[in-house]
Amino acid sequence: MNKYKTNYITKTCKKNKKRDTWIIKENTHEAIIKKEKYDIVQEIKQEKRGRVGIKHEYLLRDLLYCGYCKRRMQYKVYRSADKQRFLYDGVAFNCSLLYKKKCKNKTYIREKNLNEIIKSEVIKRVKLIEIDKITNKLIDYYKENDEDMQKIKEYKNEIEKLERRKSVLYKKKCEQYITIEVFKAEYIRAKEEIKKFEKLMKEIEQNNGNKLEEKRIKEVVNEFKNGKCINNHFLKEIINRIEVYSKNRIEITFNL
Repeated sequence: MNKYKTNYITKTCKKNKKRDTWIIKENTHEAIIKKEKYDIVQEIKQEKRGRVGIKHEYLLRDLLYCGYCKRRMQYKVYRSADKQRFLYDGVAFNCSLLYKKKCKNKTYIREKNLNEIIKSEVIKRVKLIEIDKITNKLIDYYKENDEDMQKIKEYKNEIEKLERRKSVLYKKKCEQYITIEVFKAEYIRAKEEIKKFEKLMKEIEQNNGNKLEEKRIKEVVNEFKNGKCINNHFLKEIINRIEVYSKNRIEITFNL
């Protein structure tokens, strides 16, 4: 009830966007199917939606171009039969104009092989650079990819959402969209959630306070020199573009 607002003067009907003012009454009609079956179907539908949302991030994103037509290389990715994982060995690149017969580049190169080639060239390049000048940047990249740092970022985002939630609740209370009792209950729940995330952040910071000491810094630098921490963001910092002519001819334009 109260889901739509009718203007009897203009003879128009609009949906009431203020869901808090809706009056919802359950079990007013005889069910066509049992509630247990309905819940099972909803779970199956939710699982299917989750499968479609699987996203694959590849190492050379936005860096690969065809050496002849200068267009971006096309990324061919294949999933497993259950659609739950990507088949890394079957992923490959080719020119995006190949099927339109507008480019003579017929190279079909596996992502696995191309990644190894690029990593090898990047390691050679990094070894030529004065490592002291980029140590701080490397450490920043390490922090961005560290699991604990990622958790802290997630907790901070959740705290910001809850703070906004508190502001919205207060506004709704002032505008009398919700009762004072509802406001108090939701407000206390939000405060408790904030305290929980703050506690988790504090525990991580205490356990990892000396994580990046001098010894660890040297280890991080060596990891980059050996290609263990190379990711897409790092590659974009030192590579302008990669042009593929054939499996044996790959030209890399470095920024450094």
